[in-house]
Amino acid sequence: MTNIQITEHALKRAKERFSWSEKALKRVAAKAWDLGFEYKQFKGKVKTYLSHFYLNKKGGDIIKIYGEIVYIFDQLRLVTLYKLPKPILKQIEKCLCQTSEEAQKAADKLNDELDDIL
Repeated sequence: MTNIQITEHALKRAKERFSWSEKALKRVAAKAWDLGFEYKQFKGKVKTYLSHFYLNKKGGDIIKIYGEIVYIFDQLRLVTLYKLPKPILKQIEKCLCQTSEEAQKAADKLNDELDDIL
């Protein structure tokens, strides 16, 4: 797992918003960095919502979504984090389902092509 630095501000917000300890925050921030979805993977309402963080210069240039939380990083340093609003979460689920369906269709097509070749 990636070693993420935690700013005092991020630690304060994690305790305030999620009641997380520093150890818990470090563990989850590393998972968010390694496994989280990136801003550029989304479109529509989700991307519009996330662009708010870029436009308001929240101190970081990398936005990741992991679970129900937006993590804002400056390189390998967690700057702050926010809980996603429920309407945005629903849009993300919809977007991820569409992506999964598209990936499955592409895999099925590839398998069909391989069957034709073999």
